[in-house]
Amino acid sequence: MFRKLSLFLCSLILVLTIFSLNTFYHDQAAVRTFRNHAARNRKLTNKTIQQYLNGSENERENARNLLIHTTLKNMNYEKWLDYQEYIDLLLYTADIMPGSGEELIIVLNLSKDLAVAAVYRSLNQEYVFIHSLENLLPVEKIEFFLIPDLGYQTLNIYQILDERLGAYILEKFVESYGWISGRWQSLWKKTVYMEEIYNQQWINPQSSRDQWIKIVEDNEIRFLQQPNPQIHVTIKRSKLTAVKKQLPMPEDFRLQERIQAHEFYHWSTRFQRYILKEGTLEECTTPVAIIQDLETSVESYLGFISKAYKVTYLNGKTGYIHKDRLSIK
Repeated sequence: MFRKLSLFLCSLILVLTIFSLNTFYHDQAAVRTFRNHAARNRKLTNKTIQQYLNGSENERENARNLLIHTTLKNMNYEKWLDYQEYIDLLLYTADIMPGSGEELIIVLNLSKDLAVAAVYRSLNQEYVFIHSLENLLPVEKIEFFLIPDLGYQTLNIYQILDERLGAYILEKFVESYGWISGRWQSLWKKTVYMEEIYNQQWINPQSSRDQWIKIVEDNEIRFLQQPNPQIHVTIKRSKLTAVKKQLPMPEDFRLQERIQAHEFYHWSTRFQRYILKEGTLEECTTPVAIIQDLETSVESYLGFISKAYKVTYLNGKTGYIHKDRLSIK
């Protein structure tokens, strides 16, 4: 009897161990935390962080190099190690994931077209790399915003798209990211400031090559806590024109039109993101959330009118729906 009981208990422990290890190895955060916790040269110490924040000029420089070097290796970006003296570093602490305590966020602006962010968790007076946000554009700053529904903060990342050498585009925008369903997801995105220049012939082949259009957008964006998180956007958009054989200088443009509009987004617990409104597809009553009105887009301002909404479904997929097919709540 005792032998049977012992065999049963051993079998039960073995099954539970296998199940626990299976869960562990399918949890990428746990795997990454374990791997980096075991490798001392992949961790950051509180001392290094304090030296970067409050140390002497020499201590700050040494700490900066160590932060960049360690983060590049943690993210498998070793090819950038030779350029670390040119890499811009931003450092933040905030509660951005489930669990107690704040995470350390290190942003590396690698080039004019690429930035990454590494997330570290504090363990035993050290910081261990656990996650990353990649394929960002150069980051100006990050602001953190609490979503009570989630219980932690989201990241409002202000980025820059600078294509003035080829495509005549300069855009500064903010994109909100949150840890949802075990991964980083984009929750909302909006232009803060934009200058874009078009040759009229690119839009209408029958037009003169000497006709140029410049669109300037300078928006005011406010994240409001309220009872339920909201985003208020005041859109300020201008159209200017110029006549020039070559790309016009700023002083060559003359104002032709100016508009101002307002957009109000709110956090949706159901869709786990910021939305304008909810609705249903009339032919099948499928619930959707409106995340953009294409009639207010820059393309519409240039004459490409689209009476459609950009929508998201409950499964997170996005698409475009003509306004006539949607019943808005």
